[in-house]
Amino acid sequence: MEKTIQTPDGASLTGEVVRVVESTERYSDIVLEDGAVLRIKATASEALRLEGQSDADGNPLYYARLHTVINLLSPPDSAK
Repeated sequence: MEKTIQTPDGASLTGEVVRVVESTERYSDIVLEDGAVLRIKATASEALRLEGQSDADGNPLYYARLHTVINLLSPPDSAK
C-alpha cells in the first residue's frame, strides 16, 4: 500500500508501507552530567520504503515512525 506522510519539518514523503513483523527493542541507559540516569528505547510503529530514493550504494531508503519511551532510573544529584 502506498502512503504519503508529512514529516515534522513539513516535507512530504511517499513510499510503500512495509509492515513491521518483528522488533527487538533494547534500552539505552544514559548518564547525564547532573547525575541523572535515563533509560531510553525507541519502538517502530510504521516503516515506509521511499519511492525512487536510494543511498550511494543503491540500497533503498526507509522512513520509520518511532515512539520514544523514557524512564528516569535515578534523579539528578541535586534531587537526592
